[in-house]
Amino acid sequence: MSCFALVPAAGSGSRMGAATPKQYLDLMGHPLIWHTIRALAAVPEIERVCVVISAGDEWWDGYDWSAFPCLQVLRCGGATRAESVLNGLRAAE
Repeated sequence: MSCFALVPAAGSGSRMGAATPKQYLDLMGHPLIWHTIRALAAVPEIERVCVVISAGDEWWDGYDWSAFPCLQVLRCGGATRAESVLNGLRAAE
């Protein structure tokens, strides 16, 4: 059985008060979301990791994601987490 993981990451992180969205804050030399993707990519049953970001995300392309061949970016994030998840599920079909 193959599975995919959906990571909603379209938020701005405004509640954290940082200039950088939360998912891109540095943690041990990588953006925070990198660690999430790495953990999911290590699960043998997960064949694809889909990351939902906002259409206007200016940060994603500034990082090297080549270590994760199973990664698929979906630029369809919504105004809420629930909307991002729904949009991601529809886009991943």
